[in-house]
Amino acid sequence: QWPRVSLLPMLAQLAPVFSMQALRLDGLKDGLALCNVDFFSSEQVNVEQLQHYYKICCTVDDIIVTTSCFAAWHKRKFINGNAKIIPVVPTDASFDGVEPRRVFFFDDNVNLRLGSSAGSADAPGDCNLRCIKSGDFVDFSAGCNGFQRERIYEHTLVHHSSEYRCVVVQANILEAMALEDYFSGIMQRYTRPGEKVIVVMDVNGTILCGDSTMMLGPSKIILEAMCTLLELRPSKAFVFEWNGSEVSLGLEHISFKDFLLAHLANKSRAVFNDILDVDIVVELFKQLQVDALLAWSEHDERVCLDEFRNTYEKYMAVFLQQSDDDRNGQGLTKSWFECLSMLREGGKGKRFGSVVINSFGTDTQAVLKRSVPDVQRIFHVAVNFEMWSKFDQKRYTEQFKDDDDDKSAETLQKTCRDCDAPYSGFGQTCSKCRKLGHRGPVLQCSKCLGFFAGVRPLCPECWKSFDPQASQDALPLMIAEKSTNQTITFDGSAPAARKGREFAGIAEGAST
Repeated sequence: QWPRVSLLPMLAQLAPVFSMQALRLDGLKDGLALCNVDFFSSEQVNVEQLQHYYKICCTVDDIIVTTSCFAAWHKRKFINGNAKIIPVVPTDASFDGVEPRRVFFFDDNVNLRLGSSAGSADAPGDCNLRCIKSGDFVDFSAGCNGFQRERIYEHTLVHHSSEYRCVVVQANILEAMALEDYFSGIMQRYTRPGEKVIVVMDVNGTILCGDSTMMLGPSKIILEAMCTLLELRPSKAFVFEWNGSEVSLGLEHISFKDFLLAHLANKSRAVFNDILDVDIVVELFKQLQVDALLAWSEHDERVCLDEFRNTYEKYMAVFLQQSDDDRNGQGLTKSWFECLSMLREGGKGKRFGSVVINSFGTDTQAVLKRSVPDVQRIFHVAVNFEMWSKFDQKRYTEQFKDDDDDKSAETLQKTCRDCDAPYSGFGQTCSKCRKLGHRGPVLQCSKCLGFFAGVRPLCPECWKSFDPQASQDALPLMIAEKSTNQTITFDGSAPAARKGREFAGIAEGAST
């Protein structure tokens, strides 16, 4: 399905014609197609650059990667007007011999839930729609510029326009994981017969269940998505007490995520990330439901604690199941690959459109490695690279260097928070501990011989007094596996004790 003729030489030659600066990065091999586009050096978006960027998006038949300018977005307090540039064409307009395409923008941070002004330039969000005729910002709030609001599936919001060939989707990672035709179904719903499309796709929290920039693993991504969907509706004004502090809440409705971030974390993303622990969130839920109704956004029914917990466990199970697929090993959703298949095949051997992976981060290479046969043939556009921090410029450059498996494994290796084993991957826990659950299996402490739920070889009380430097003995770990009745010793030594081996399925004579 890959084009037989590479477009990269042509694009590299066209970059100067398109008034785009070829990007030269130290330490990289020749042959990479990189260019820098200027959108933010002045108050007005450069119309010529915008039009050339749109032409490139139409020229590429498969995937193009755009790394947007986080510095510009951060400078204006994360508003739509300085976010990811998305060129759009009016419905009744043609453009310089290029066939107009319908643009789909999928992103979890579009913030369509904010209401009547969600699509304004000053609203918080990361969608910067720009008309390729004028360069002006296109307000995508419901009721503006022909945009209408619609909810599809259970939790996905869509703004689609009758005046612009544009569909803005606040993607939901939970539904993107659960439904293989999530993206392709939305495209088919809003595309006219014979029309080609440009799909602008975010990465973290949209097609990737993880965020390397924020150091978030799948558990936190799922919890954050659920907290975004959950709405806190107080039945009366009340004071909520948590960890010695008090929070006064009125009668206004607020999303559970905003409550956690603004009131408990004091708008600190680092503190908020620490709160995104299933036990903490469940305890908060339990206390808040006394004085407030908790319901899914745009739904009236109360969400009980069991439903919330079951929803979390369901989507964690979906993630773990999809992770067994080699392509999904880094948390990519199956719906992403279904989307690619639809765009590449398109029916009767014709391509349906192209994809622009648009991210503020530098983890697009991880997506490409599982989506295309040769990452060296992908065209990359950096937005105002000169405005980036030195740290971001360095990370951007390093992602293109040849992989050194040994060095990469050494660099990325971390220690699991629960079992202290070395691992590489998302979050603070290794894959085995994630699969065992947040409490872990039933274990027998090798010191006091008591039983507890966890992943370390000692119970919490014995672990506190254990000095690994002073101890010369390896610590055995006896685990009652959920799926088997085997006792497993991770260090290969014999269990220190046999007392109580009938407990929790640890059978007499089980192999070690």
